[in-house]
Amino acid sequence: MFAAALLIGGLTVTLPDAASVKGSEVELVEVAQLNGDPALVALAEDISLGWAPAPGYERTLHAAQVARRVRTALAGVDVTITGAARCKLAPEVQIVPAARIEAAARELLEERAGERELELALLEKIAPISIPVPERTLEVVARLDLALHASGPVQVPIELRVDGMPWRTVWTRWEIGLWAERLVLKRDVQRGETLSSQDLRRERVRLGATTEASSRGLRATALDGAVALRDLVTGSIVAAEDVQRPTAVERGAQVTVELVKGSITARWTGVALGSASIGERLEVSLADGTRTVRATVVRADLVRIVQP
Repeated sequence: MFAAALLIGGLTVTLPDAASVKGSEVELVEVAQLNGDPALVALAEDISLGWAPAPGYERTLHAAQVARRVRTALAGVDVTITGAARCKLAPEVQIVPAARIEAAARELLEERAGERELELALLEKIAPISIPVPERTLEVVARLDLALHASGPVQVPIELRVDGMPWRTVWTRWEIGLWAERLVLKRDVQRGETLSSQDLRRERVRLGATTEASSRGLRATALDGAVALRDLVTGSIVAAEDVQRPTAVERGAQVTVELVKGSITARWTGVALGSASIGERLEVSLADGTRTVRATVVRADLVRIVQP
C-alpha cells in the first residue's frame, strides 16, 4: 500500500480552527480537508487522530500532531499541513432518553422472572445521558450476572456502547416483587405434629430468599408422615429443615426404576444403594449389573428418572 502511495505524489491536509466530531475516535476526514490524488486521499481518510472529547468537553488538536500521525501512517508520502495551527474539537451530542435506559432494564428483569409474576418499582430517577453522536450504532445493553431468586432490591447496570465501544455504564436501582403459586400450609401446625399432603393448598405467595429456596424441594406427597420440628403457621411454605420425614426406601431394598422421556416409559428392577425419603434422590444399582443411576423416590417401591 505504501509503495503505491509513493508513486501517487503528495497530500495536502488543511485544518480548520474548529470541527465537530462523531463517535469515540476521531478520523482525519472528520477534521481536515484533504487534497491530492483521489487514491491517496482515500488512504488518508481513515487515519486515526485519537480519542474524541466527551460531551461537555473540548480537545485541542495541534497541526504538528496531525502531521506526525499522517506521516507515520503514509510513510514516504510528501505531506503538507496548512490552515490553522490549532483545531478545537467538540463532539456532536445525542441524548439517550431516560425512558430508553429504563426500558432496557425492565426488559431484562421481565425475561429473568420467567413464568413468575413480577412487580417492579424504580427506586431512583434515571437521568437522560449525553453521548457523542455515533458514526454507526448506539447500543443500550442491560446486564445482570445474578439470577432472580427472590423479591427485594436489585441493581441493573445499563451499558451504553457507541460504535461497539463501551462509553458509560448507568446503574439503575429497583425493588422487585416475585410472585408465584406455591404449596402452603392451610392450618397452624405445632411441633411434633404429623403432617400429610392434605395439610397443603396452592396459594399465590411473594417469593423471599427462604421461600424460593425451600419451595421447590418438597412436594405434597413428601409431607405424608412427616413430623414438624418447629411450630409452623398457616400460609407458610414447609421447608425440608422444618420437618423430619420418614424413610421411604431403605438401603438394600428392591425398587422399580422408572425412566420417563416424553411419552415413553421404561422400567427396570434395581437395588437401593442408600436410604431416602419421598422426593429425595438416591443411587440405585440396576439388577442386571449394567450401571448405577440416580433417581427420585416416588414411593417405597418406586423411583423415577425424568428426562426432557
